[in-house]
Amino acid sequence: MKIDKFQRNAIIVCVLPIIAILVANYTQQYRVSNRNLYLIMIAIVYMLWGTSLLGGGVNSIFILDDKNQKLKKRIFWSIISLLPLIYLGIMLCTFFIIDEFNNDDIILESGERIDGYYRNS
Repeated sequence: MKIDKFQRNAIIVCVLPIIAILVANYTQQYRVSNRNLYLIMIAIVYMLWGTSLLGGGVNSIFILDDKNQKLKKRIFWSIISLLPLIYLGIMLCTFFIIDEFNNDDIILESGERIDGYYRNS
C-alpha cells in the first residue's frame, strides 16, 4: 500500500501531540532547577500542539479536495488528520462537563462568585 504526501502528513500530525505530551512530561523535572530550559521546552510543546492542530485542519482540507481517491478513503484520512482537533474537543467538553457537575461555588446576590476551593481552605 502506497501512501501519498497528504496521508503521510496525516500520520505526522497525529504523532506531534504524542511527542508534545512526552516532552511536557520530561520537562517537568526542570521546572525549578533550570527555569530557562523549562520555558524553552514548554514553548516547543505549544509549537508542536499548534502545528498539529493547524496542520491537521489544513491537511484535511487538502485530502478532501483530492479527487483522485475514493470518497471513503478521503474521509478516513481526513478524520485521521483531524484526530488532534477531535482529541482537544473531547478533552475540553469533558472538562466543562465535569466542572459543571462538580460546581460548588456560591453566587451572592451582587453576582460575586465565591469559589468552592477558596471557601473550603
